[in-house]
Amino acid sequence: MKWARVRAKSSSDSKNKETDQDKKNDEACFVFFPDQKSLEKEMEQPKNIWANYEFKFHFPKPANYENFQKRYEIFCGGYLLFYDDIVRSKAVDHILHFKWSPEKATDAGKYSVKMFITPPPQKPIKGHTQKSDQADDRNYKTESPGGIYQNMTAGGDDEFSVDPPPPPPPPPPTMH
Repeated sequence: MKWARVRAKSSSDSKNKETDQDKKNDEACFVFFPDQKSLEKEMEQPKNIWANYEFKFHFPKPANYENFQKRYEIFCGGYLLFYDDIVRSKAVDHILHFKWSPEKATDAGKYSVKMFITPPPQKPIKGHTQKSDQADDRNYKTESPGGIYQNMTAGGDDEFSVDPPPPPPPPPPTMH
């Protein structure tokens, strides 16, 4: 699991020089884009929408909203990292991007967060289920509610997978 970020402009200031270890850490956690426009073009596509939540809350200070955003993004990153590494046995490495609206805290108190994920989420294909080849001692057959999945693109690509289902979206943000 990695976060999508815009690469910060290099500074000639010696205090801000990146070490090799810093670069390795960044590469392990982030996928960098040269600018905001290229990040949005790549990530903010309808097929990449993982979840979209609207919520109301009054943040006493703008810093509280920024703190809330960071904490929720870290929570979702941990949620997805667990899914990618434990459930999927590192079979896929998702990239996660958040679009908060509005970007700054407002007096109206209405907010939304849209989460984008690549590779894109998939949906079950109607009428297809995956049957287990193994019967238990009583000779019962089991059917998985999962089955065969297809990429959720507008045109419905013909990319199929019998892998475990894609990660469900995390719960919506709460203020507690």
